[in-house]
Amino acid sequence: EYVAEGIDWRWIEFVDNQEVVDLIEGRLGLLDLLDEQCRFPTSTADDLVHKYFSTPTVTSNKRFERLKRPPTAFAVDHYAGPVRYLTDNFMAKNKDFVVAEHAALLAGSQASTIAGLFAPAGHAAAGNSSAHHTPGAQAMHRSSSAAVVEALTHTPSHMHPAHRYGSAATLPAGGQSGAGGSAVKSSFKFDSVGSQFKRQLADLMAALNAMQPHYVRCIKPNPSSRPGMFDANYVLQQLKCG
Repeated sequence: EYVAEGIDWRWIEFVDNQEVVDLIEGRLGLLDLLDEQCRFPTSTADDLVHKYFSTPTVTSNKRFERLKRPPTAFAVDHYAGPVRYLTDNFMAKNKDFVVAEHAALLAGSQASTIAGLFAPAGHAAAGNSSAHHTPGAQAMHRSSSAAVVEALTHTPSHMHPAHRYGSAATLPAGGQSGAGGSAVKSSFKFDSVGSQFKRQLADLMAALNAMQPHYVRCIKPNPSSRPGMFDANYVLQQLKCG
């Protein structure tokens, strides 16, 4: 547009954020390694940060920085600057064990909203299509429903049988122990919060790419959010960053 209108300008050089994307969600990136460590019940925050520090795909990324203190710390150089992270609660927050029988029961609900929340991966869009006709609406619906799913399936970590028995727990019929009770195997499906995030983000990007989105750039007139005040330097800095 500038060239067509004869405006004197030059190409703007900007930092490509692809390296950070690859570091976080690429193959053997931070999220992949986090999922891997979550499958070991005895794994600790120290084990996770050691895994990060010993994986070439992570350490060779120039946007990743190893920090000496505290021992569970590392940094990622985002576009706006480095951000420090601690792995102390990474695994606890990433685990999302769901009892397979519970998920199957809720997926068969006659209430379309409940059934859509627990539909198998890849079928969620079909389950929500009657209420949300556009791809964008489906993607936004799945993103907003993630918090509902997490709240419905959350159990304190010490209560998860999967944490004690691995991927499946063998319990007597009726959930009670005693003589004469036949063993019933109840499986626990592990679907990490990180992997859910990656799927939802992929759905959102697919929906956006199928459309012709327009962007509205909002500029704050002052840092205090006060009416009738225009801070020229503050506005100029935002325009430069944009």
